[in-house]
Amino acid sequence: MLEEFGSFARDEAAVSDLADALRRLATTEGAVGMLTGAYAVVEGHGLPRAMGPWLADALLAQKLGWQYAVPLLGTEAF
Repeated sequence: MLEEFGSFARDEAAVSDLADALRRLATTEGAVGMLTGAYAVVEGHGLPRAMGPWLADALLAQKLGWQYAVPLLGTEAF
């Protein structure tokens, strides 16, 4: 999945902005808003659409207090 980040991963400001947007989602939205918001954040940052489900899975795992993300939505992308 890291390959999908491409040069974006080397842009510290862009990564920081993405992380901030995801943190806001995790703290201000309910589960559905958080999951759909992850898709919107990915598209808003110009990342491949396939990353939305993977980040949504990570946010869900964090919200549920899981140690690891489980690919629930991310499996559909590939």
